[in-house]
Amino acid sequence: MIKNKRAIVDIDNTLWHFCDALYEELRKVNRNFPTPDSWTHWDLWDGY
Repeated sequence: MIKNKRAIVDIDNTLWHFCDALYEELRKVNRNFPTPDSWTHWDLWDGY
């Protein structure tokens, strides 16, 4: 029997505030990475 599968994708931090966890990981790579409050475009990591 095949069951239907569904996925929930949270693209705007409604279900989980992902940017805090992502920011902590990005800071491990580059301590100068800007804080989430300044993230205003999708390619924010360019140059870091």
